[in-house]
Amino acid sequence: ERLKKLDSQIQKTREQDTDSNVYSAKTSAETELKMWDGELNAVYNALLEALSQEEALKLANEEKDWLKKRESDADSSGKTGNGLSYASSMVNQTRERAYELAKRYDELAGKD
Repeated sequence: ERLKKLDSQIQKTREQDTDSNVYSAKTSAETELKMWDGELNAVYNALLEALSQEEALKLANEEKDWLKKRESDADSSGKTGNGLSYASSMVNQTRERAYELAKRYDELAGKD
């Protein structure tokens, strides 16, 4: 639910943003990344608390691998020089990961 609200909030901000230069778009993407990172961290921490110690350790290792992959994928897409592709890639991947972990949390909570 929180993630859907964030999606909605970001969409409204995008619609209100009439300045479409590369710098503005990059700044917007960086702001979105901060927002998604915050949500991802909240979901990740909630999931960690709900897991057994062994499962939490697996998730922590999985998250480290995901962070490396996210950075690598963003570096690959960001070679255009302006950084917008990099920032957009980071936003998209972080958003997807937040939804993925939220789904896992919901599934776990539903089992209890």
